[in-house]
Amino acid sequence: MILVFGDETKRFDRAMAQWVAERANIVHPFRDGEYWAIAVLSGERIAAAAIYHDFQRVGTGAKIEMSMAADDPRWAQKGIIRALLHYPFIQLDCHVVICTTDRGNKRTRRFLQGIGFVERGFVPNRPFADDTMIYTLRREDAAQRWLDKLAAKKEAA
Repeated sequence: MILVFGDETKRFDRAMAQWVAERANIVHPFRDGEYWAIAVLSGERIAAAAIYHDFQRVGTGAKIEMSMAADDPRWAQKGIIRALLHYPFIQLDCHVVICTTDRGNKRTRRFLQGIGFVERGFVPNRPFADDTMIYTLRREDAAQRWLDKLAAKKEAA
């Protein structure tokens, strides 16, 4: 499995945003030009993709939302997860990553909790749609498990 990143043309980012939106049932996709994509390829097929969107400076830190979809569960290897978290925490210097999912999506909720995200609350959407669960992963928590060597190098610089 390899990672592929977008470029300044944003064509790749747009294609990956559409791919994720179709699989994750995202009705109102991301604002054009205000998101970045990383895809995980297995051979020539897309196994998974992450879209980083709604970046915002908050005090002396920053936050970003991450939306993901996958067609192949084999993408979820430690090195790939580490790389997907490296981008927001190290390259963008975010202090928190936010993910949301439907209350009924137990597989995604277990996955998020399994890699360290903490359930912070929910948005009640009933009777119109399933409730939206809100999860966050803070940099200091991610550093312990996923970014320890990378975070230590950044702190030393």
